[in-house]
Formats: sequence, C-alpha cells, structure tokens
Amino acid sequence: MPRQERLPPSARRVFLLCSLVLIADGGYRLFFVQLLPSTAAFNLPPQDLAVCAGSLACALFFYWLARLRYSGAALRNLPGAWGAASAAVLGLAAAAVCLQWRRPPADFDAQSALPRLAGLGVALGVAACEEISFRGTLFLSVREWAGKHGTVYALVLGSLGFALLHATYQSPWNLPFAAAAGLALSLARLRGASLAALVAAHAMMDGVDALWFSPSLTLGYWPGVRAAVLALAVVLILYVLPRVDGPPHPQAS
Repeated sequence: MPRQERLPPSARRVFLLCSLVLIADGGYRLFFVQLLPSTAAFNLPPQDLAVCAGSLACALFFYWLARLRYSGAALRNLPGAWGAASAAVLGLAAAAVCLQWRRPPADFDAQSALPRLAGLGVALGVAACEEISFRGTLFLSVREWAGKHGTVYALVLGSLGFALLHATYQSPWNLPFAAAAGLALSLARLRGASLAALVAAHAMMDGVDALWFSPSLTLGYWPGVRAAVLALAVVLILYVLPRVDGPPHPQAS
C-alpha cells in the first residue's frame, strides 16, 4: 500500500501549542530570575546563559511547529522591505536607550567583557525565540484562523501577548514599552520586514542593557513612559509605510 501523507496540524492547534510553550517559557525565565537575580553589574552570566539556552530551544520548536503547516518562505517573510526594517531597528534601539538615559554607562574594560558578551548572547537568543513565536508562528496561525479580521487579531496579540510574556519577570513600569514595542515589531512584519530583520531589531533593543551594563528591568515610571512614547512613534512611522504582502502561505510539503 502507498504510504498516506499525514495532514498538517490546523492553524488553531499550531496557535494553542505555541501559546502553551510561550507560557512555559515565561515560567522558565521567572524561575531563573528568582533563582539567580541579576545585579546592576550583570555579574551573573549563568542566569543569562540559562535563559539563552532555553530561548534557543524554544525558538527551534517554534520554527519546527510553524513548518509543519507553512512554507519556509511564508514563515521568514522574504519581501525585504528595508524601510520597515530600518525603522524598527533604529527606532526601538533608540527607545531602549531612553530607559538608560540617566544612568552613566559602565566603562568598557576587560572585567566587563564577559558579562557584556553574555548579555548580548541572551539578547540574541531571546530575540530569536520571541520573534519566531510572535511574528512567525503565532502571526501566521492567527491570520489564517481568524479569517477576515486575522490581521487585526495578529497585531493585537503581537502587542498584548508580548507584554504579558514580559510581565512574568519585568517591572510593571516596563510593560507599556513592551506592548508598544510588540506592536511596532508586528506592524513591521506586516510592512514586509523579514523575520531576520525583526530578530536584529529585537536583539539591538535588548542588547542596549548589556552594552550599557545596567539592566532596565527595574526602572521607574518616567523612563518607561518615554520609551513607550518613542516606540509608539515607530508604530506611526510604520503605519504610513505601504503594505508589502508576503508570499502565500502554502502547507509545507
């Protein structure tokens, strides 16, 4: 008998599995933040490396999960709109700098090199995890599952879900910025920025903490508000850019 091809999972199932893993990922990060709390000197690279390892594992799962239903081109979104990518990279990095503006950066010396590298590593790992999940797997499944209003739901989920994930281990004052940054990244995806460009933008945004050598997770109200306003300005810039439709979303062969 000829072998029957297995049907790909439904968009609803892809969405639910991705959501469950994101919840587990948030709990994993919270565990390591409580077990190995960071200090202003970033003197605990083990926490960064543990979070990075977990994030990379999740990123691989999200990519595999999306490929069960969608083509690689649909997942990566290959139009390559440089205007949207540039706005996301530069605008969100500037917003992250706002969180640190009143704190003097630490000296660049040999003693701080390893912790800074660990911080940059975790920034890249977390960025890959969150972008492949929110702007990749979830984005495609929600747009397909929700039908006519799928794009709106994907944008809302990319903003609120992104903020809820960070609520597990960040200060409440940072959550408006997280929501605005999530909306900017989702809109950049809709305007044609590739997934690789969004990972770069996200890594630059998170990498500011490591380069500054001063974590922004516990900053107060006004730095968070300024960063959120700047991220919303990025949203406005992206909103006026023309929409670039990505490749069709065929099922993976």
